[in-house]
Parts: sequence; C-alpha cells; structure tokens
Amino acid sequence: MTTSHAPASAPLADHVSDRFTRRATMRAAVFVAPGRIDAGSFTGPFTLTAEQVGSGTLPNVTAAPSGASAAWISVAAPAAPSGLGAWTVSITRGSLADGNYAGAVTFNYGAGKTLDVPVTMRVGTAAAAGDAGYLYVLVVDPAAANPADAVKGQWNGRGTSGTYAFSVSGIPDGRYALVAGTDLDNDDFICDAGEACGAWPTLGVVTPVDVAGDMTGLDFGVGFDVGVAGLSTGARPGAEGFRRPAPAKAFGGWR
Repeated sequence: MTTSHAPASAPLADHVSDRFTRRATMRAAVFVAPGRIDAGSFTGPFTLTAEQVGSGTLPNVTAAPSGASAAWISVAAPAAPSGLGAWTVSITRGSLADGNYAGAVTFNYGAGKTLDVPVTMRVGTAAAAGDAGYLYVLVVDPAAANPADAVKGQWNGRGTSGTYAFSVSGIPDGRYALVAGTDLDNDDFICDAGEACGAWPTLGVVTPVDVAGDMTGLDFGVGFDVGVAGLSTGARPGAEGFRRPAPAKAFGGWR
C-alpha cells in the first residue's frame, strides 16, 4: 500500500500577513518639497528638494519647466546623478507684461511617471487690487524653544485699495518670519482653511528676515488660494494656522 503525504501548508495567519505586507509596500516614487512656489514679486533662487519615498529602484529623476512657463522659469539639477537632492529654481521676468503668471516644474521619474510643482509669480503691481478684509501680521521667531513664545509682535488692521501698510515695533534684533492672514471665524487662528494667508517673501518659500534695527520694504502678497501646509521653514504652523495673540487669551502656539 502506497501512502502519500500532502505537503504541509502554512497557517492561514501567515498567508494573510504576507498578502498584507505585499499590498502595504509602497513602490518607489518621488516626493518634492515644498509642494509649490508662490514667488510673488520675488526672483529667487528657490529650492525644491526631491527625495525618494517607497521601496525599490528609482530611475534617475529629471525636471524641467512645463509648457509656456519655460520662458520665465529655469531649473538647475543637484550634483547627484540620481537627481535626488536640491533643485534650484529661478525666475526671469525680462520683458514680460505686467500681470499674474502660473506655470510648473515637472519632475519625471520613469516612463509616464511625473510630478508637477506649481509656480506662480507676478510682474509689476497687477496683484495689488482686491481686499482681504481685516488682516493680522505676525512676527514669528522660528527658533523659539517653546512654540507658545514664537510670536514676538503683531499688527492688525484694514487695508486701503488692497494695500496694507503695517508696522511692528519693539522687536529685538534677530531672525524672524513674517506671516499674515485673516481670522474670519474669530477662533484666534489665522490662515485656517478658507482664510487669506501670506508670508514674506512668499508663502511657498518662507524665508526668515535678519532684523538689525528698523527695516522697510518687506512687501509680500496675501491671498485665499494657498494653505499653510507647504511652508518651508521652521516657523511652519500646523494645518490650522498660527494662533494670534489676543486680549485675555494666552498665546497657545500653533496647532
């Protein structure tokens, strides 16, 4: 009599675990930060950092301005042949007519795999038109050890014909970020979803200012179309914005 033995099968839990692991593994892709550049009237250069996410082998990454924006956007690759690292983006306005311009830098990382980083900028004073309502301008110390102590000064008020002439006094010398926004729901947080928000020189690439005495000319735009999630500085608030100082309420940091 011949006896045959069926091969032992692995426990069901092992099969489930293996299938879950394979499904949960993310394929290699490119992540670029910040996710957009809102240059305003600033020329740059700006930095876009490309990193690999997921597992596997990633083809060399390339990037170039897309469409008509190639006329005013230029990009320079990082030193690494892989294309990962810091890409430098510059804007050349040249003889462009006054107005608002929108373009993109397109990253390619394999056959048919692309990632677009929007780039907006303006030429002249075309953007100085609408009114954002009652605005708050905060002076923020991005290196503050305690987020509750980060806001060092505030101006608030209304603009005239779309222009807000702000002034903040009593700020000691140091490095600060300038962030402005509305608080339409009166929750003491500016730059919530649906509220106007802006930063110097641009919300897409916030750059701290080295303050040494009185300073002028720190002009920047404020708009309703950009959230705070992409800020590229240590002064970045959470997704719900900056908490502004308010009478009878202590500053609670950003949330």
